Amino acid sequence: MKRCVLHDLDESARKGLSEMSKQEWRTIEEYEGIYEISNDGRIRSIRRLVNGVPRGGKELKVSKMKSGIYCIRLKGLDGKLHFELITRLVAKAFIKNLYPDKAKFVTYIDDSLSVEEGLNSADNLAWVSFRARSIEKSKVPISAFDPKEGIQEKFANVEDAKEKLKLPAVRDICECLAHRRDEAYGYSWTFLKKGPKDVYVFSELKEV
Repeated sequence: MKRCVLHDLDESARKGLSEMSKQEWRTIEEYEGIYEISNDGRIRSIRRLVNGVPRGGKELKVSKMKSGIYCIRLKGLDGKLHFELITRLVAKAFIKNLYPDKAKFVTYIDDSLSVEEGLNSADNLAWVSFRARSIEKSKVPISAFDPKEGIQEKFANVEDAKEKLKLPAVRDICECLAHRRDEAYGYSWTFLKKGPKDVYVFSELKEV
């Protein structure tokens, strides 16, 4: 059984979250009428009547696993408790996935962020076809194309590119690989095939 450690955000963390980009709430798929999730990864119960008694309308506490991934247990329409990852709930509500049978996993673009800095926000997540905590820590080969010189270089992964090119940081590269920006350090970056398999990445936000 998966275990979560209770993680209650302090006031400074909550203030930081509230100051992020405009917060938006949407109904959680398969929990319609019960819960909503925000684009920064907060969850609240929906105000409603249950047997004539007002229920809900409160923000819920999330939990943190040893891996650093945040989770929560929600009571579903079937009356049972279900284990859910915050990243998947945010991605389902806010990020497009044109190939759900291929890009089945959700990963961080930058996992060095704190919750108050937007770790679980839709802007920091992507649907991918490989298992990895973050794009930076993925073991998928990548390529860097220099449009001025017309030269393409290949690397074993993001960390390999950082080491060989002596780059100070890789967040911009990860944003390129997630299709959030066009270039980083003068290169355009793309994932290469992982063995015989194509790599799928989607991070475009859904319209309301």
